[in-house]
Amino acid sequence: MNNAKKGCNDLHLMSKSRNKKTKCPSKMNIEVFPNRPCDKACEVQLWWNHNHSVDCFNLKSFAPILPATREKFHSYFSEGMTAAESHSHPEAQLLKDSVTVALLADRRHNPSRSDVNMFDKWRKETKGPSNGDEMFQLLEQEVTRYNALHGKDGGRCFLQRFKKHGNKEQPLILMICTPLMARVHKCIQAGEMVFMDTTGSLDRHNNPVYIMCTPHSTGALPLAV
Repeated sequence: MNNAKKGCNDLHLMSKSRNKKTKCPSKMNIEVFPNRPCDKACEVQLWWNHNHSVDCFNLKSFAPILPATREKFHSYFSEGMTAAESHSHPEAQLLKDSVTVALLADRRHNPSRSDVNMFDKWRKETKGPSNGDEMFQLLEQEVTRYNALHGKDGGRCFLQRFKKHGNKEQPLILMICTPLMARVHKCIQAGEMVFMDTTGSLDRHNNPVYIMCTPHSTGALPLAV
C-alpha cells in the first residue's frame, strides 16, 4: 500500500500541471537583529526539503520577472510597441539561437502573455490614466502648462470636459492651436476658405480628430486641431 501511494506521489511530481499547491514542507526563517551592525543584522535559515522537483521547465514559469527584463519591456513600450508586440518580439529573438531557446519557458527572461499587463501599469505611470476624473485633471494641468509656455507666441489650448447629465452628454473637446498655426491665421486665405478632415479610431474611446486647414500656394496650411 505504501509503495502504491509512493508511486502516485511520483506521478504527481512528474505531472506538467501548473498547480503550485503541493503542501511543500520547505520553509525559510528570517530573523532581524536591530542592535547588530548592518552587515550582520539579519540571519536567514532555509529548510531545503521540497516535495517536488526544483529544476524543470514547468517551475521556471513561476519564477519572478527579473528587473532587467522589466526594463527591457519598458523600453519596448517607449518605442511604441503594444503589449502584444512586446510579447512576441523577445520570443522571436530567443528562437534565433539554440541556446537561448531554452529560456522561452523561463518567466525571468520571457514573461507570459498575461504578465505583459505591466504595459497598463507603465502607461499609467508615464502617460497618466486613460479615463476617469484623474485623467481630466492631468489633462487640465497639461493645457494650463501649454498655454503658459506658448501663449506669448500665439499657442493656445482649450479643454471642455466630458460630462453626462441624465440622457444628455457634454462631449469631450480638446482644441490645439500651435504657434505655427497662429501665424497661419494671419494669412488672407484663413479668413476666406477653411476645409476640414476627420480621422477616427485613433484611441480606445474612438475620439475623432478634426484638422482644420486653409489653402495656400505651398499646399494646405494647418489652422487648428
